Amino acid sequence: MRTGHKFCMYCGQAISEDAKFCPLCGKSQKIDRPEETEKQVPSAVQEKAQTMTHTIKNTLSDVSQKVQEADLADKAKSAAHTAKATWDRAGETRKKNERKKKNHLFEETTFEGRDAAQEFLDKNAATMKRSKLGLQVAIIASIFGVFCLLLAFDVVSIDLPIPVENAMLLICLGGSLVSYIMAGGILKSIRYSFRIAVVGWFIVPVFPFDLCIGLIALILSIFAFIFVPIVSVGINYVQTKKDIEDAELFIRILQQSGSL
Repeated sequence: MRTGHKFCMYCGQAISEDAKFCPLCGKSQKIDRPEETEKQVPSAVQEKAQTMTHTIKNTLSDVSQKVQEADLADKAKSAAHTAKATWDRAGETRKKNERKKKNHLFEETTFEGRDAAQEFLDKNAATMKRSKLGLQVAIIASIFGVFCLLLAFDVVSIDLPIPVENAMLLICLGGSLVSYIMAGGILKSIRYSFRIAVVGWFIVPVFPFDLCIGLIALILSIFAFIFVPIVSVGINYVQTKKDIEDAELFIRILQQSGSL
């Protein structure tokens, strides 16, 4: 049986039809089919690839979550810092205004946080009403007290019966005591009296005149705070009102900054 011929795919040499290699160039004449040349990936490699893909996805998810949490924490810190800075600027502005007005009678109130400010408001809601009523009593007591002082020093020449004068004096002293109990301010009156005494002591720095003037200033200031309680009670009322306004402003700043 005669065998056919074919040509080498590489050099063109005539070779037998069933030849697997070219006798001239030595190259294989076998044509690989696509399904034979396709490399099959082992199942272990596929499982490892799937595991790595799953791990990468989980890692990316964890990183994304941590980035979001860090971003929220940074925003919260920034909001708290902004609120504190705003409150500090407001405090500095108030202090500058007070210095311009030369107002040193009132104290600056600070709060540790929103809960402290809210607790202060809750406690002082009833205190404010009581202070307002005490202020009204102090006004009445001061009117009677000034009139009693004018009568005592003969500034006003009005002949009144002794019982009437005693009644006015009792109204003054009783109203003064009630106003101090309701609205507070008696401790401030004592402090102011000692400050006035110290000022009187320094007016004439010569012993023993300095002691005498200081003692006289102390007695007069005590009489003034007893017969004219509106001064100390009024200062204490304004201080309480100012503290409440500061607490409300503090809470409002926190609400606006979103750091509640």
